[in-house]
Amino acid sequence: MITAEEKSPEREEEEEEANPRAEAFLEIICRVPAGEVEAALSACGIGPTAEVEELVLKSRECYKRPKSAVCFFRWAGQSVSHTAYAWNLHVDILGKAAMFEPMWDAIRSMKQEGGGGLVSVATFASVFASYCAAGNIKDAIAALDVMDRYGLKHDSVALNSLLSAICRVEGRAQDAQDVFERTKATIPSDGDTFAILLEAWEKEGNAVRAKSVFGEMVVRIGWDAANVSVYDSFLSTLVRGGLLDEAFKFLQVMRSKGCLPGINFFYSCGSGRPQG
Repeated sequence: MITAEEKSPEREEEEEEANPRAEAFLEIICRVPAGEVEAALSACGIGPTAEVEELVLKSRECYKRPKSAVCFFRWAGQSVSHTAYAWNLHVDILGKAAMFEPMWDAIRSMKQEGGGGLVSVATFASVFASYCAAGNIKDAIAALDVMDRYGLKHDSVALNSLLSAICRVEGRAQDAQDVFERTKATIPSDGDTFAILLEAWEKEGNAVRAKSVFGEMVVRIGWDAANVSVYDSFLSTLVRGGLLDEAFKFLQVMRSKGCLPGINFFYSCGSGRPQG
């Protein structure tokens, strides 16, 4: 599921009061066949609010019953204006159910109804994750290419969302690397970009690629003490690959630049050293 937007204390209190209403809607969604959900909701005598709609849509029940969730979304829209968060949940539910054509229909509707303002990087982060989870890496990459049609910039946040989605799929570090190589001339990279790539190569145990990525990071964005996860992943990859001397040399260079890894590296040192 996508991350919930931050709620104000007043809104959280409203949601507390709205819970029984949300539970009533969820009971109908779980009990009634999808084709009858809208009629049952209309007959229940309870109206939705924007906050309750969000509560219902982000529930596990809706993710398990995407067709019924779509019916609820459509029904609620007759009484309340969908928030950007509700739209994003709707897109996420469709994507997680591999209902990709309806997912894009929803995104196009977001563009039309919100004048483009409803569609955000969060919308596309959901698209990336859904495609990658379904094994459709090429479609996820293609989605990045069309973001500008929805008024969104090809920036590091968007790129990192795609890279992260790709790297959550086992054995796909090279696909993420290929995306980076293709876009690095036009999309700026940051510490998170290299952290994602280095963590992916760490998982695959590829010290050669890790060294290449780390070297490019130093050239492109320089040294930054805040990039602890980058140093962790890189040094841990070297240690686990048996390259202890190289790891020590890089550690010395990092120290001279005021940059140090975190505790993860020292754990890897413990597991990577020969026993005896």
